[in-house]
Amino acid sequence: MRKPALFAAAILLSASSLFAQDGGATANGTDRNFHFGLNFTPGVYFPVVGSIVTAGNTTYSNAANAPGFGYGYGVNLEFYFTQNYGLATGVEVLAFQANYTNTTDTLVSGKVSTSDQTVHQQSMQYLEIPLLLKFRTNSIGMIKYYGEFGLSLGGLLSASDNNTVTRSGALINTTSTTTNAVNIYSSSSFFRVGLDVGLGLEYNIAGPTSIQGAIHYDNAFTNMNSNSNNSVIMKGINLVIGVLF
Repeated sequence: MRKPALFAAAILLSASSLFAQDGGATANGTDRNFHFGLNFTPGVYFPVVGSIVTAGNTTYSNAANAPGFGYGYGVNLEFYFTQNYGLATGVEVLAFQANYTNTTDTLVSGKVSTSDQTVHQQSMQYLEIPLLLKFRTNSIGMIKYYGEFGLSLGGLLSASDNNTVTRSGALINTTSTTTNAVNIYSSSSFFRVGLDVGLGLEYNIAGPTSIQGAIHYDNAFTNMNSNSNNSVIMKGINLVIGVLF
């Protein structure tokens, strides 16, 4: 993933240099059509699991467990078409924990022969490029208020799982096995696509430099597992803290 990350960063930085050549710096960045920034994004993520699926003599079902902590960090770039609206993008690393339970029941003559219950604690990390429309007010004192709406496109960087598998059945003894730090990259979906909606404010410090804070809802569309029988879609609520230059 290093080459795609460097390629994406090169394109964004090249585009930013073109916008920067046209944008002059004034108080609160009023006349600037480009801003560069850094951000940190702590958040909470929760799984939305799929419905029960039956294939042949096997039944698959998931249940959501506790929400997991997530965080992100990266570079954001803002290109303004007017003072009040523009495109917000960048390159960010997103990491979160997915806590859910998967149950696989094997049926014989319509009855459960064996049942495998797996409690997952997955750690997922993605490289993301947000493509958001940003709408902001004129300055009200030293503050501008804004809203953002658009898509977030991600590619998987790493995936691991701490899991506990409990097997039970009518004719076998119940057993339980715990395995930590299992590499699940190959069984995870590479792409992550979601709707990103946020509300926030910018507080001007000096000249074009501002600090910003926002609340975002990360509404993913895609299953994070490659197996369609194991459907888990992660959604999150994030606090974005950053600096714009």
